[in-house]
Amino acid sequence: MGDYFKYSNVMREKLGSEGLSLEDIEGMRDIADMAYRRTMEKYEKGELGFMEVIYEDIEQYSLDDRDFKYILVVGM
Repeated sequence: MGDYFKYSNVMREKLGSEGLSLEDIEGMRDIADMAYRRTMEKYEKGELGFMEVIYEDIEQYSLDDRDFKYILVVGM
C-alpha cells in the first residue's frame, strides 16, 4: 500500500503542474481511491481483473483521459 500513496502524491504534483486546481485533483483522487479499493477487493476475491474494474469506473464517472491515467497509476 506504500507504493500506492507514493504514486498518488507524484501524480497529484504532476496534475497540479498541468493547471488543475487542488479541488479538481482531490476529486480525481477520491475517485481513484475508490477505484483502487474496489479493484483490490474484487481482485482478491478473484472476481475481476484490474483493468476490468478500471473500465467500469471510467464508464460510470465519464472520466476523461487524464483521469484514466491517474487512476491507472495509483491503482497499480
